[in-house]
Amino acid sequence: MSAGERRTLRPDAEAEGTVELDPLRAASPVVRAFSLSVAEGDARGLSWKSSSERCSIGSHPSNDLVLSDPTVSRFHCEITVAGPSRG
Repeated sequence: MSAGERRTLRPDAEAEGTVELDPLRAASPVVRAFSLSVAEGDARGLSWKSSSERCSIGSHPSNDLVLSDPTVSRFHCEITVAGPSRG
């Protein structure tokens, strides 16, 4: 069993000696890093590479990716890598 997979036993699985894997967890890749690139505007071509599971974007200097654009607010948005939702 690889990292990230969860074992789900059917009621009769122990008797049969079989194990089912949770397909949502098994199909979900693990994101260790990501990068963002500006595609339009004055900052076109600017790239940023992650060092964690999140990136804050905005015009304020405390953001990870700082954009000097009048249409971008000080704390415009945050991108967070998360696992599959279980609703």
